[in-house]
Amino acid sequence: MRHFTQTLCTQPMHPKTFVIAFFGTLASVCIGFLTILYYLSHIYEHNSFSTIVTRQQKNGSMYGTLLNENVFGYKLELIRQTKPDIIALGSSRVLQFRQEYFTTSFGNAGNAMNTLKEGEYFLEEILKIYKPQLIILGLDFWFFSPYFTNFRDAPYHTITGTGISAEKILTILQLIAQGEFFHLHYIIDNHFITNPYTTLDSLGLNAINKGRGFLPDGSYVYGEVFEKTPTKDAHFANTLQRIEQGNSRFEYAKTVDVTRITDLLKILSLLEQNNIKVVLFIPPIAPSIYTAMQEKAENYGYIDELFATMKALNLKVFNYHNPNTLHNDDCEFIDGFHGGDVYYARILQDMAKQNSLLKEHTNFAILQTIITTQNGKALAKTSISPHSEQDFLNLGCKK
Repeated sequence: MRHFTQTLCTQPMHPKTFVIAFFGTLASVCIGFLTILYYLSHIYEHNSFSTIVTRQQKNGSMYGTLLNENVFGYKLELIRQTKPDIIALGSSRVLQFRQEYFTTSFGNAGNAMNTLKEGEYFLEEILKIYKPQLIILGLDFWFFSPYFTNFRDAPYHTITGTGISAEKILTILQLIAQGEFFHLHYIIDNHFITNPYTTLDSLGLNAINKGRGFLPDGSYVYGEVFEKTPTKDAHFANTLQRIEQGNSRFEYAKTVDVTRITDLLKILSLLEQNNIKVVLFIPPIAPSIYTAMQEKAENYGYIDELFATMKALNLKVFNYHNPNTLHNDDCEFIDGFHGGDVYYARILQDMAKQNSLLKEHTNFAILQTIITTQNGKALAKTSISPHSEQDFLNLGCKK
């Protein structure tokens, strides 16, 4: 028997058998690959941004991708389709402004401006489409640091949503191995896709698995606010580590990079030339984080210099870097440097009281209701979920 087995294993495969095996394997791989692509298109991980935004506007869907992270392209398409009167533009720190805060059409282009130069680029693209009446422009303090890269073009700008790359394939294979990929019933019926935390139709794997994603107005929902397991920034540990080490947007710098001031003035000039009004504001950091940064104030000299420079240039800037300007409560923050819905309701209310054009389009009744009834919370959009907000930062917050 042993001799027979050895002989069988050492016998060369017949050419015809080899060809059949080769093409059979190739066919299986192709069928499997096409099945995966078909599935990805049904859960909106292999679709154009145009298709995604259209579904969102029709179904009120949440969009949170894992495989096609190009917020610049997605937000450009969102603005192209909706053409809102008011746009919020900035980094992820403007994402909590929502449509219901306004009495006119609103679009949140947060995350489309991660540097000053990228923000100018986004505006140039918007102006090829139409002219909004007003832009609420969020300015992160690190935009003006000499140690923060000020790119205009980024590799992710080329992501279309329908491309295939080695990184995308590898991520898919890892998800399959972890058992976190297939929801087979959506191949047959994807008219409504669920997620564990909200009642919203969910497009993309981050939305489906984590309840994280952009709403039809471009604002964002953080599914982790519903989780009992603390987030990675629990007790603000992650943000405090950044401050201690001076990295990841909290780099130490003594002076402002003056070229960044020039970039800001170019943006303002572009808006003025096109008769677009602008409201400038500096987003808040959590009260505990503000205190930690003040304790290292000598390492962050550029921030006070930035504020002084803006004042010297007679720029009207609403400065909420110190959160105590409006409200001293860590519990109203998503993490160390992202305020939640309630804090951003406070910000808009404060700005609108002092800006006549913004005042004209602000829903003060909604803002006051949110501030009064959701005090101490990060999420005010309670209608989208049957779940209660948790103490996700493990701060002892009463939610």
